[in-house]
Amino acid sequence: GSDNADYTSLAVDKTNGYLYSVWDAAGEVFLSQYNKTEWSATIKIGAGMMPKIQMGTDGIAHIVWHAVGSQKLQYVSWSSGKNFSNIEDLPISANGNDVDNVIDAAMDRFNRFHVIWRNDTFVQYVMRSNLSWSQPEIVNQVNTAFMPAKAGASVWVAPTGIVNVAWVSNTGANNEV
Repeated sequence: GSDNADYTSLAVDKTNGYLYSVWDAAGEVFLSQYNKTEWSATIKIGAGMMPKIQMGTDGIAHIVWHAVGSQKLQYVSWSSGKNFSNIEDLPISANGNDVDNVIDAAMDRFNRFHVIWRNDTFVQYVMRSNLSWSQPEIVNQVNTAFMPAKAGASVWVAPTGIVNVAWVSNTGANNEV
């Protein structure tokens, strides 16, 4: 399952310097760990595509992906030498259903996992803190002003905890970020 990867994502565990890789191939999501000497055996996480991985300061890997055959994003956490957490469906807003356009993720210093995705023209955001997810937010709509997303979506969390989101929008004659 590792020879024909479509999407890959990497993260470094700052507690030990190990590198983690997730990727999808043939409709499955995989994980492998590099311990500074060699790669571990490939671990199959589940059916899906477009995985993203982020590492918490506690050495726990947080992984999100688009579930194959559905309009769901799914999540799992994992710590080296331990079992995966149960797979969870992320809460998705009723607006838009084509979630496989873009997924991005970021981890803040408080080990909160931030996920952004563009589905159709909507950019949606959720955060996982402790053991629960926030309610989804449409971030490209402020009051009655809607800035339809045409491409991309990315998230970055500042050291102060402020969440920053960017996407390409076309509200006039030019593409805007």
